[in-house]
Amino acid sequence: METFVRDKGVVQAAAIIAEAAAYYKSMKSSLYDRLMILFDTYDYYEETMTSITIKGQKGIEQIS
Repeated sequence: METFVRDKGVVQAAAIIAEAAAYYKSMKSSLYDRLMILFDTYDYYEETMTSITIKGQKGIEQIS
């Protein structure tokens, strides 16, 4: 069994989130509360994606 971590960024991100959660808990707040403050301050952007599948020769002609 291998004993190393391939993606150390995920481990570091989890540690930062845990530290932030502990900090905000000590301030009688939460990560969710702080996120809502960020949304109120800077707003947020939402996007969607639509996938269309057109089969066969007719599809090839339509997308060309």
